[in-house]
Amino acid sequence: MEQIKTPELNRESEAIPKKYSNLFSDALLLILLTAGAYWIAYKFESGYLGFYGLSLDLLEIKVENILIAAGSIITFLFLPFMIFNFATSFLPSQPLLREKFIRDIGLIALIVLIFSAYGFQGTNWLYCLGIILFIILLEVVWPIAVFSKKGPIKERFIADEEAENKTRAGLLVNRVGRMLPPVFFITLLLVLLLGSFASIVGLSLAKNQEKYYLIDDSVNTVVVRVYQDRAICITYNPDSNKIQSQVVIENLNSSEKLILSRKKIGKLIPE
Repeated sequence: MEQIKTPELNRESEAIPKKYSNLFSDALLLILLTAGAYWIAYKFESGYLGFYGLSLDLLEIKVENILIAAGSIITFLFLPFMIFNFATSFLPSQPLLREKFIRDIGLIALIVLIFSAYGFQGTNWLYCLGIILFIILLEVVWPIAVFSKKGPIKERFIADEEAENKTRAGLLVNRVGRMLPPVFFITLLLVLLLGSFASIVGLSLAKNQEKYYLIDDSVNTVVVRVYQDRAICITYNPDSNKIQSQVVIENLNSSEKLILSRKKIGKLIPE
């Protein structure tokens, strides 16, 4: 009986699918990073223009906006990052306690970010008070009281984290994280978090801005944003610094020169 020989697989041909698979993964990551950069810039611009009551239809995103958003976010996150970085030097050796420590320090850094962006006014105290109560009641009091039979406080915290890990494992975020490669999941989370921070930073910059470019032939018209061939301007009441509802769009391609002067008029107040 004649023996049928099966052809040997070429190792180089086996490597081709893996090679293209790696290229496909890199391409998806590049697409995610590019889309994420535009998303973060969009959230930054929407927060900035939203303070003046401008419609998002006037918004434009280009490379310059991405760089402005990145620089502003880095500036605002510097202090919370330094606090977080300093605190991580005291990380406990136990993995569960380390995770709990990072989570609580992250919440404290969030409080610093809120105050650095919005200041000590308005409802910011309520948000920060809610975060502080969350840390005290759920992160400290709850494990000490519920797991009192576990002995030392350290063991109570560990028992609480072990119990919570079983619940967290079934959450949608953790399920998606197990399905995606770590680099994709981490990048996606960073894009979503930075997008939220970008909106806060954009709003804060507009709220605390005091110097504007004023159109010389008008005493109450200031330039808010310049997009390629047009300048987005708003009007305000010079006596009260309240923003008015009128929006002026200046065409920069017109033959008439637009003369501007930079002046310190103080913080504008939304209508």
